[in-house]
Amino acid sequence: MGGLSGRPVFEASNRVIRQLREHLPTLPIIGVGGIDSAAAAQAKIAAGQI
Repeated sequence: MGGLSGRPVFEASNRVIRQLREHLPTLPIIGVGGIDSAAAAQAKIAAGQI
């Protein structure tokens, strides 16, 4: 048994981060899921930027 993590949740996680940022522009957001490279980390950061 176990949960789903890693690369399979990368896009879904970024989508949720973008939605949160849109509705909560000043709230700090900690994004996780599928960060396996510098490029993936940069994409995660970009998802949370306005």
